[in-house]
Amino acid sequence: MSQVFHWRERREKPKTQYRIMLNKSAFITKELIEQVFGSHKDDWTKKYITGPKRTAGFILVLDPAHPVEESHYPVELWHGNLGEQDPEKWPPGRPYNEFAFAKARAAWRTKMSHNEMLQMYPQMIEQGDFKYEGGIYVPGGLVIATSGFEKAVDDTFVSMEFAVHIKTEVSRLVQVALADKDTFTF
Repeated sequence: MSQVFHWRERREKPKTQYRIMLNKSAFITKELIEQVFGSHKDDWTKKYITGPKRTAGFILVLDPAHPVEESHYPVELWHGNLGEQDPEKWPPGRPYNEFAFAKARAAWRTKMSHNEMLQMYPQMIEQGDFKYEGGIYVPGGLVIATSGFEKAVDDTFVSMEFAVHIKTEVSRLVQVALADKDTFTF
């Protein structure tokens, strides 16, 4: 017979530390991001990689449902390049991957687009934050950041192009799953 505790009795705290684990997203996966990116990569390259100063663009997607670590540091789900693939051939002093991660980290930390933080909430800027826009936070935890495009394109690309295509594909997959009357879970 199991022991019953009165609600007023003090219980001992567990002696082990537990790590909180979030479930992985059923829909926002590395494969889905790769599919969306792959189907638009050529068009985006022609549209955004324009000339000698714009030879590469780096895109980063953070995992919206990753294990919460003690450091509370964001986890990369996927990254890709438009244009030049070799970082050694990018313009000197332009580590676009590091710039994109700095933008993503700020958007993840503040739960708002990097541009919104810079323009409306400058008190949230921390030392080391990147000073140019290009990272967005979509409610629910999706963070996408870019670097290497023109300043205005960084922000526009992630919010108006890549994020919209990801959200559209996820919505389509959810509708397909909901229409399946033979299964009860995602």
